[in-house]
Amino acid sequence: MSNDFHLSAGQLHAELVDDGPRRTLRLRGDLDIATVSQLRAAAASLHDGDLTLDLCRLDVVDSSGLQEIMRLRAALQPEHELRVVAVDGGLPWHLIVLAQLNELLHLQTP
Repeated sequence: MSNDFHLSAGQLHAELVDDGPRRTLRLRGDLDIATVSQLRAAAASLHDGDLTLDLCRLDVVDSSGLQEIMRLRAALQPEHELRVVAVDGGLPWHLIVLAQLNELLHLQTP
């Protein structure tokens, strides 16, 4: 099932795809200090299950965006995990690897 949830404002678009046990939140645009509240709103009810965060279509990620991803991970129930998907060599991928969070965030390429 797709298109369950859309949030589009400013420069961030979030789409929730719920295909059973793992939900995927696909982000497009910019995840920065101006848009982290939009990610927070999109993920507000996603704390009770495994979640994949797809960053493949992000153009910009800054430290506040990375901090919000870490907050989202911390908000998940302990028995659930967050997996992050990013294009190898893209800005989100580089930022996560540079911060040495690739194992903690279960960083994967598409």
